[in-house]
Amino acid sequence: MLPFYAILRAIPIKELGVVAMFASLLILLAMPLLDVGRVRGSEFRPLMRVAF
Repeated sequence: MLPFYAILRAIPIKELGVVAMFASLLILLAMPLLDVGRVRGSEFRPLMRVAF
């Protein structure tokens, strides 16, 4: 919740802050749908190899 509160505090016009907050939520929700990679398994991703 803190990043969204920071977005609201950073934009002086209240309506634009609310629009920016909802836009950031929509971007976060759309990210899994925008993944166009062919490899779906985590074993092929370098950061996942290091983490697990």
